[in-house]
Amino acid sequence: MHRFASDNDIDEYERQAIYKMVGAHMGRGYIAGHHRLVPTHGTTNANVVYYMAHWLDDNGTLTDDHLLIASFHGRKRIYRVCIDTSLKTFDRLLKAANQVAACQLDGLDWLMHNYGVKTVNKKKSVRYHHNIRDKCRCTHHRIRCAWMIALIRHILRDYLSEEEIREIIKKIKRNI
Repeated sequence: MHRFASDNDIDEYERQAIYKMVGAHMGRGYIAGHHRLVPTHGTTNANVVYYMAHWLDDNGTLTDDHLLIASFHGRKRIYRVCIDTSLKTFDRLLKAANQVAACQLDGLDWLMHNYGVKTVNKKKSVRYHHNIRDKCRCTHHRIRCAWMIALIRHILRDYLSEEEIREIIKKIKRNI
């Protein structure tokens, strides 16, 4: 997992910040856009297994054993794996990973627009492009602010009490 994170430039503070933005506090995966390494349980569970969600085809449950069957497509065949987790937990963690990926991809769209990589399609209405651009800018700004707050909280944890940290973060948020 560490190698996947370093190879795909997944920053730990950004990861924490985006998961917090989407409201998922447990079971954080390692997300790099469309490539999503997602846990089957909470990450502190001894039985946790990570899987690449972009290879996932479909899932279902076995009623006898209360196991989840996940189907993954390979290059030449389909693999079916039994996972000891509930469908509800599995779906919740996959949904959170998909939301994190969407946030990352929105931020990437904004950067591509700013750097001139993504061109505007003149056939689309100006209103449509304006709304998409504003959404991307807003997402990119929220990610940057949340990343900064997570980093500051981590640094100050060694020096200040939790109450003092909350006060400093309130002041920072007012200035952002």
